[in-house]
Amino acid sequence: SPATVSRLGIIFTETRNLGWQVLRNVWLKGLPAKLGPCNSVPDGWEPLLPFISSLFDWLFPPALFYVEKFCRIPTPVTDMECCMALIRFMECFLDSATVGDGFGKEIEKCLEAIFVQSLVWSVGAIIDTDGRKSFNDYLHKIMRNSEDLKEMPEHEEFIIKTPGYAESLEEGTLERKIVAPPCEPNDSCYSFSFDAKKMQWTNWLQTVETKFKIPKEAAFQSIVVPTIDTIRHESLIRELVTHNFHVLVTGDTGTGKSVSVKSLLMEGLPEEFTNMFLNFSAQTKANMTQDIIDGKLGKRRKGVFGPDLGNTCVIFVDDLNMPAKEEYGAQPPIEILRQWMDHCGWYDRKENVFRQLIDIQFMAAMGPPGGGRTQITQRYVRHFNLFNFIPFDDDSLKMVFVTICDWFLAKGFGGPVKQCGEAVVAATIDVYNTISKNLLPTPAKSHYTFNLRDISKVFQGVVQVTSDNVKEKEAFVRLWAHELFRVFHDRLVDDEGRNWFKSMVAEKTQDFFNIDFKKVLGANDNLIYGNFIDAKSVTKPYIEIADRARLSKVMDEYLDDYNMMTTRPMSLVLFANAIEHVARISRVIQQPSGNALLVGVGGSGRKSLSILATSIADYELFQIEISKSYTMVEWREDIKVMMNKTGVEDKPVVFLYDDTQIVFEAMLEDVSGILNTGEVANLLNNED
Repeated sequence: SPATVSRLGIIFTETRNLGWQVLRNVWLKGLPAKLGPCNSVPDGWEPLLPFISSLFDWLFPPALFYVEKFCRIPTPVTDMECCMALIRFMECFLDSATVGDGFGKEIEKCLEAIFVQSLVWSVGAIIDTDGRKSFNDYLHKIMRNSEDLKEMPEHEEFIIKTPGYAESLEEGTLERKIVAPPCEPNDSCYSFSFDAKKMQWTNWLQTVETKFKIPKEAAFQSIVVPTIDTIRHESLIRELVTHNFHVLVTGDTGTGKSVSVKSLLMEGLPEEFTNMFLNFSAQTKANMTQDIIDGKLGKRRKGVFGPDLGNTCVIFVDDLNMPAKEEYGAQPPIEILRQWMDHCGWYDRKENVFRQLIDIQFMAAMGPPGGGRTQITQRYVRHFNLFNFIPFDDDSLKMVFVTICDWFLAKGFGGPVKQCGEAVVAATIDVYNTISKNLLPTPAKSHYTFNLRDISKVFQGVVQVTSDNVKEKEAFVRLWAHELFRVFHDRLVDDEGRNWFKSMVAEKTQDFFNIDFKKVLGANDNLIYGNFIDAKSVTKPYIEIADRARLSKVMDEYLDDYNMMTTRPMSLVLFANAIEHVARISRVIQQPSGNALLVGVGGSGRKSLSILATSIADYELFQIEISKSYTMVEWREDIKVMMNKTGVEDKPVVFLYDDTQIVFEAMLEDVSGILNTGEVANLLNNED
């Protein structure tokens, strides 16, 4: 209150009064003790500290100024956090070289290169794709002290707005050049990694010894093709995690955050690292978060908990910024995690005693703020090293899907079909880019959000056929067009959008394959593929269904079969549109991880057609019965029954859940958990 304020002496402190230099000075004081003796550094680390300090003074301020002023930073980070991230990377790279093969002969040249690599992946890792390109150009000019640096308006602005920069440097520093820059000015510093022993920079792709080859019998959804992005991210994150630092990855949906991190945690870390996965959502509560973590840690001694002795548990939190904010703007699940970061523990809610948690560390992934995702508190972000995953460029996408296409087409397909592989990939990426630019989400079309998973779904559909059923180029292009229609066209809500899409696909078919689209469509207006046309077939091949009269007859037979078997027969008249919908639903549920969201007005047949498609696939149907007394307890029991059927009894099950059955918002959370991770958090007690 004003009465209190008037009786106090108030001092306002700003971060710039403190400055990032204090962090560096404290770190340098403790560095020799941390790194210990090294054969490559016979005189010890003390004489080298002023050199490391001068690198900070010379390169860090302009890099930080440029990134903050001229680049877009999706997840905001403060100056101190950037400096701390740089220090952590320096420590990792120096320690790895000290413990490993050591350094080359020219120690100062090595230190310069390690500093540049740390700078690129701390200050330069928080920006988006365009920012990386411009930051890379700016960094090249500073490292080479090029002539046009002084004429750059951005650099001039930095000099004007950073008084004391030139005075803080040792004499001659402004004319200094990096002895061994990572690459030529027209290449990207982000593409190279430094080897301290060999004293050379190598492309990230060359750091992997074996050439990637997809196993012949691999399942489509298990394939992860390494690209330069996945290789460098996994290598850098492994470096931080093995040195017990926390990592936060951000990026748009479909940039491979969860996949990269999960594959690293499952396979890429030493044996002493165990893992735990959490998925946050809008309904996540602090108590749930605390219970999940406590439930998976064992007791070490009184008041101290942790993983098995000798292990470190890495806790991966996905969708970190999803929890809803409470009345005062905090996010309780994040605050409980921050309490561990600051105090190494939290309180046991039953006994009200402090629980210390040891040998755990955190990794987290989140999308950029916006659309239900919030900006999280800076007090929590400061504990992490931040990576912004940028979307794959077209070259990387082509490499990934051409690898998959070649693997698939090697399974006995003829020459004309094999030659289409690259064209199909290029055409799909072109279609995806065109759609992303033209069909944007609006309140009436909120589901018009397209990401890289959609490209992968097109190829997942394509690889369902066998070489016996696709022998000519036209047949392969027809299959490709059908998958595009299923993945993109089925999502569109009005005739205008559908007609635009059809003409766009016709245009791309002509451009990439030199085939008239009318020839691809054949006698029918649209394409239908399915594996149900021959009910007696054992192999159930995925083929085109051109004979619509036969299709109608087969559907009626399936409906009669269902009505004879069930206690609740359905009297449906299956007209052409309904039959197409059954084929679409059938295609989705028979794919691995195939889940469908059916959008439509009441009475449009979503439920009955799903029941028929389930019967055709010979799957078991599971639904819940809502009553007045239905609560979360009954819901959890129903989920257990369903999980037992699929997991324990190994039966294929379709869980049909409609919008009238959403009694509590938390039910959607559990459904979201099943879709994202395949499990429902805290479903079973420890005894179960």
